Amino acid sequence: MSLQDEIRSCQRCVLFSKMETSPIPPEWSGTPEVMFVVDTTISMAHDFAQTPVIGATRIRFIHLIEEVFDDWYITPLVKCRPKNSTYLVKDYKECTQWIQYEINKIAPKIIVTCGSNATKYVEGDFFTMSPGRITQSKKHEELFSKTLVEIKEKLNGK
Repeated sequence: MSLQDEIRSCQRCVLFSKMETSPIPPEWSGTPEVMFVVDTTISMAHDFAQTPVIGATRIRFIHLIEEVFDDWYITPLVKCRPKNSTYLVKDYKECTQWIQYEINKIAPKIIVTCGSNATKYVEGDFFTMSPGRITQSKKHEELFSKTLVEIKEKLNGK
């Protein structure tokens, strides 16, 4: 069973029992050397698209990543959408098991957390950044790109 299928069939927590659609799987390109853990509140739009990042932010996010990295992996911190759109601590703790499983299975060289909860619940060494603002201004986009280049340089030992 593929990792995406494993996540889509998850029934570990109470969020699953309250969902109307399946958990949001990760998306990736090639053999990922960098993993982005995205702290996002899963919405109906995420459910429909079945992607961890949606809309204009997704388009810019992936475009900027692909300018620096050939192979990448993006996964949501929490895979399911609660009906009231409010996550509880137990929801993060349940899905953190998935994140650790993904890290072990994908074995990325670098992990980038995107958002305060991702930073709080992901264990180990990682970079942190906020892609949500890249569509708000050229300055945020340039900062995001610069950080990606720094991550790539660290990966290459520079």
